[in-house]
Amino acid sequence: MGVWKDVFLADLRLPSPAIRKAILTALVFVACLMFFAPTVLTFWWHLRNGNSIVYKGRTVWVPLEWVAKVDPQGTLLEKLSRTVLSKQPLNGLISFHPSPYLGGGRDEAARTWEAHYWAGAAETDDIVSGPMDFGSSAGEVVCMESRKKRYPEHASADCLMLDIKLDASFGGEGRDVDVFLQIIHQMK
Repeated sequence: MGVWKDVFLADLRLPSPAIRKAILTALVFVACLMFFAPTVLTFWWHLRNGNSIVYKGRTVWVPLEWVAKVDPQGTLLEKLSRTVLSKQPLNGLISFHPSPYLGGGRDEAARTWEAHYWAGAAETDDIVSGPMDFGSSAGEVVCMESRKKRYPEHASADCLMLDIKLDASFGGEGRDVDVFLQIIHQMK
């Protein structure tokens, strides 16, 4: 065994200190990229797409910490965690999709949508606030918000956008409800 060891080690040359330093630097850089992959992905998305997307002819603002996916069924905005070690890979989720409630008149649609939201909240024993009516560049909007009694830092919210016939849903950290409402308010 000693002979084979001498043969293999005879041809093995250690790289120079400069090359070792370059290899170590590259390994640390790759490790950091992997560790912060969600943040790098978010940064890359915004470099490629800017800060908005278009869905059904409407411009939807995408905040810096979020990424978006568009398909014919709807639009999805995701707030990714900052690192791969996070307990939750997603810290927030916003979706836009055609509303099933807008077959009749506007008032009837708003009442039906609101009743549906209250019924769902009653099943889960959530704390509900709303309806909140406000106008936006997309027209009249009616929103409801709910929070879990056991986890008040988490929230969900839904908005019915009557003029453009879309539903918008949010789930995530309570502090991002305002971001959700701002996205809706800025839809053009």
